Amino acid sequence: MTSYEAVKAKYPEAIRGTGQELRFNCPHCVKRLGSPNVTLKLYLNAATERWTCFRCSAKGVGLKRLDIESGVPIYDREAIRTMASTMHAEEALVSDYVAAPDSFANEFTLSREGMRAGRYLLNRGVTLEQAEGWGLGYCTEGKLKDFIILPVWHVSGDYMVYWVARSMKGKSYINAQVPSNDILWNWTGQEHIILVEGIFDGIAAGRNAVAMLGKLLKKGQLAKLVMCPPKSVCVMVDRDARADAISIASRLQPFVEHITIATPPEGKDPGDMLPTEILRCVATAKTLERVTREVS
Repeated sequence: MTSYEAVKAKYPEAIRGTGQELRFNCPHCVKRLGSPNVTLKLYLNAATERWTCFRCSAKGVGLKRLDIESGVPIYDREAIRTMASTMHAEEALVSDYVAAPDSFANEFTLSREGMRAGRYLLNRGVTLEQAEGWGLGYCTEGKLKDFIILPVWHVSGDYMVYWVARSMKGKSYINAQVPSNDILWNWTGQEHIILVEGIFDGIAAGRNAVAMLGKLLKKGQLAKLVMCPPKSVCVMVDRDARADAISIASRLQPFVEHITIATPPEGKDPGDMLPTEILRCVATAKTLERVTREVS
């Protein structure tokens, strides 16, 4: 009989199924289908050591035979990175420099426009120190006057790769007119991240937050995360988007060691929460499997 601990030690992506069942990535898919399995399609019965892949139809008995016949390790990160590179090339553009909007300013104490923008941010729970730290700004004229500018900075912090403009008079947004398939706010290769929807949510959640700039994880964003996968991800989206949270977590699960879903308190979104509330919410986050059972 093969123990879960023995399989997990050798193949870190393995997860428990039902009963004696274990799931991990099939090594035969590379040879049979020309692309790696990254969605845990190989099922192993720990009691009988019989295994079957429900992607490429490979089957057999015994882990040793599985390894010898395939010739590649089950948890092949290089194959995953190759897949991610292909996805990135086909579905996304590498983040590049984008100019700040015309009349962009980022001082909040020396002018009437700056003080007005500062008051808006304070009402949103963003301090002026946070605004400076994240490089937030506003526009003094043109079509983006009365908008807060929320930049997405290159990992170096030297220049913008994208920006989102949020109206101070309503709820409207205007985005930079460049492709955003692979844009992630504050993704710097952290080992542990809180994945949120918007930039205000990310500011509230702190330095480990990464924002998708929307309710769903785009294919290019997934590819970027896979290139340097974090060890743990806590998905925290709006309370009414639980189905979206399950979808996001399911897509990330093959690539990370630990994934959870945090649900904000009744009547609050992440951007409305205090840092202490977010920490409490993350600390009590539930596993993907548990949340899926609760909604089914």
